[in-house]
This record gives sequence, C-alpha cells and structure tokens, in this order.
Amino acid sequence: MGILKWLGVLAVAALFAAGAWVATQRQLASPIARRLGPPVVVGDLTLTPVLFATNDYYLYPATARADEGRLVVPQNRERSSGPTVDLHFLRFAAATNDPGTATVYLAGGPGDSATLSAAGDRFEFLMQLRQAGDLIVLDQRGTRFSPPELRCSGRYSFPPYEEATVERRAPIIAAHIRECMREFAGEADLGAFNTRESAMDIDDLRAALGLDRINLVAIGYGTQVAMEYMRLFPDRVSSVVLAGVEAPHQVYKLPSAIDAAFNRVAAAVSASVSRFPDFRAAIRDLLEEVDEAPPRVVLPGPEPIEVVLGRLDVESWIYSLLGERDRLATLPRAVAYMLEGDFRGLAQLAAVARQNNAASLMSVAMGCTAGVEPERLERIAAEAEAAILRDFANIPLRAACAAWTAPVLGPDFREAVQSDVFTLFISGTLDVRTPVENAKEVMEGFLNASHLVIEGAAHDDDLLLSSPRIAEMVVAFLRSEPLALDRIVLAPISFQTQ
Repeated sequence: MGILKWLGVLAVAALFAAGAWVATQRQLASPIARRLGPPVVVGDLTLTPVLFATNDYYLYPATARADEGRLVVPQNRERSSGPTVDLHFLRFAAATNDPGTATVYLAGGPGDSATLSAAGDRFEFLMQLRQAGDLIVLDQRGTRFSPPELRCSGRYSFPPYEEATVERRAPIIAAHIRECMREFAGEADLGAFNTRESAMDIDDLRAALGLDRINLVAIGYGTQVAMEYMRLFPDRVSSVVLAGVEAPHQVYKLPSAIDAAFNRVAAAVSASVSRFPDFRAAIRDLLEEVDEAPPRVVLPGPEPIEVVLGRLDVESWIYSLLGERDRLATLPRAVAYMLEGDFRGLAQLAAVARQNNAASLMSVAMGCTAGVEPERLERIAAEAEAAILRDFANIPLRAACAAWTAPVLGPDFREAVQSDVFTLFISGTLDVRTPVENAKEVMEGFLNASHLVIEGAAHDDDLLLSSPRIAEMVVAFLRSEPLALDRIVLAPISFQTQ
C-alpha cells in the first residue's frame, strides 16, 4: 500500500490523535436558510418562523419549516440578576394528525450543537420523531448558537520531536485551560455551566412554551442532562430515551467497562481476520513495542520533520477508531502495518494534531463540575493496571480539571437516579465510550426501563442511525406503543485487511 492510501486509513482519526485531547467542533454556518415571517416576542421568549436546511453532508439540502427560538435565562439561578444565557432552539411541528407530547432532543459532547446535529446526518432520524409530536432541538448553554459560547481563542501545541507522555502533555493542557478561564472571567460564571443548570434550562423552556410535560431523547452527554431533569422534575416528563448513557458518577470511566467493550471488538476482529487470531494480544504487543522503543519517523518535505511517537499516541489513535463502525473497519489493517514497523501514517497525523489545538471550555466545564468520588478514582487506578488501554479515556479530563477552579457540584449530583418514568436505554455492544455496562448499572434505579441493545454498534451515530429499526422503535416508545424487540443485530463489520 502506498503512503497516500496508508494516510487515508488513518485520516478519520486526525482530530483525536496525539495532541488533540480536548475536542473542538467545526465552525459551520447557521442552517437557517431564510426567515419566513417576523419574530414574535413574549417576555424573554422570541419565536421566528424559518426555513431550516441541512448543511453538513448534502449537495442538495433537505429543508423543513420550523420556529427558531431564543429564551433568555440566568447563568446562575442563585444570582438571577447576573449575566444570562441566550438559549437557542428549533421547534418542528408534529408530522401526524394525532400528536402526543412534545419531544426535546439533547445532543452529546459535551459541547455538541443540537442544531448542527439536525443539519447533518441525524436530520432524517430527528424528523421521524415528529411522528410522535412536536420536536424541539435545544442547543445547551455554552454551545454554538447559545451564547456565551465557551470556546477558547488561544491555542496550545506539543513539539513533534518529543515522545508523547502524560507528564509532558498534562501541564501544557492545564496552562491552556487556566488561560481560557481567565479569558471568560468577565463574561461567564463558569461554575454555572454545569449539568444541573442545563436541566433547569429545559424546564424554563418547557414553561415558556406552555407545555405541561415533555419527552426527552438524548445521546451521550445529553443523557446526563436528561437524567438530572428526571431527578429535579419527575412530574414534568412523560418518557425518556437515553442512547449511550453516561450517568454523572460515570464521567470518569471505568477501565474494566472499556476493556469489556474492547474485548468484544477484538473478538469480532479475530473471528473474521485470519491475520489476527488473537487481536487483543496483537494490540498488546504493539503497545509494548512502542513503549520499549518509541518510533522515530522523519516526514519528508522542504523542511523535514522528525516525529517521535509514544504509547500515548497509539492509545489515542486506537481509542478514536473505536468510535464508530466505519472507523473500526480500518483497525486491523492499520495495526498490521504498525506491527511491521510502518508508522508513517500515525506520524503524519501526530505532526498535524500536535499543532494549534484549542479547547472547548464547555466540554471541560461540564466534565469538571461533575466531580468524582475518591473511591471511584481508587477503583480506576486499580483496574487500569490490567486494561488494554490503561486509563487513557480519563487522561484528557484529568489534565483539564487539574486547572479547574470554579465550583464543583456536590455528592448529591452524583447519586444514582431513581425514577418510575418510562425510559428506553439504547446501547451498542462495541461502544467503548458509553459501554453496555453503563446502562445496566444505571437501569437498577429505573422501575419502568426497557433496554434496546444494538449488536455490533459502536458509539455516536451508530446508536441512532445504524439501522432504520432504531427510529421506528424510538417513535413507538414515545407514542407509548409496545416495543417489537429488545435487540437489533447489525451485519458483521467488513474489516479491511489490504
């Protein structure tokens, strides 16, 4: 395989490799094609009829009429006279003659824009939810379109010629976060950008729209906001769908849960790729080899660049490829090349990813204000010793929270949610970010829980888009109809070996 094809195998990991520990979101134009009428202002609420258009992947945009909304809420409800948040949302009318309760969609991240999710590949999925009632797509506080947007203006970089280690990286990230916090000191009450305030934002929106009750559909970090809403306002929610659940006490991830999901990935590879009869052992060998002898790669060009790779680079790259099925498909091929000593692709990505990184302070704020119990940190440290990726999943959060000085929510926020609300959990068996084990633990406190397991799904879009049956199941659930099944089996991943 030529170097260009080899780079193509790894290109999907570019934002996640090496130095890109704190994710940033692309700056896309607003998907509002045009206004269809004048705004209507009622108190702190503004509604404007608009034409919404997809703008992410489509040559010819799909469109839908909507009301674009703005609702002004306090940043900190304990100091209501202080600065405010300008919540942005879109309301799409029900596409049925028998609409039920309105549904609020919450994106993940933390820091993803629900509006941009709707403008991308999730458009069709979300439009199908209108078969159950009105759909409200809410941009959570601190995200794009709901200012203040907590995006750092500064940048941080890592030298390409140094081996990637936690000891070298963490202080650089912490310094960047401290500088970013100073940047927002006069504009944002950073301690108020937390999951609890976000949940109260939802209830303010519900009240402003004159709704007695709402449904919630959430993915990833959005499930935290949904569960906090269920805790605070149990009589104001009818039904809830939680895809890729992560409870507040699960923000710091257990290496054992990640390992269990990784083992399922490894088993799938070993069952279909003859080159790797024991894929977990192959990954372990690769990591140990890099740990013992960090690869040095000289990238050609007018000014050649020497890149020194470390185990952290390889862990970061593997973790990124575990995000979705299409990325997973490239994993065996790329591992094979690195086991043969070809690290050119990863070196190219590392050289790019180590330069000009910027943090999403929204993501940092929601993670750091969640806090963590000492007992969980002790458990993580003990489990990391045997885990294939050690404690890699928690390294970005640890590095950022070392600089966090704003208030942290107390232990009551991290207590298990107890609820009798009808709740559908959706999990993917190959999801290492929000493993099936998360849902099984959280469901213990839910009296009316159902669990849809997607065999062969990883994270992100896999949890909502990998089968048309998922949308059908979610709509049926929101309409209080019996669920037809509790498991969807996807076609086996066609792993790339050449």
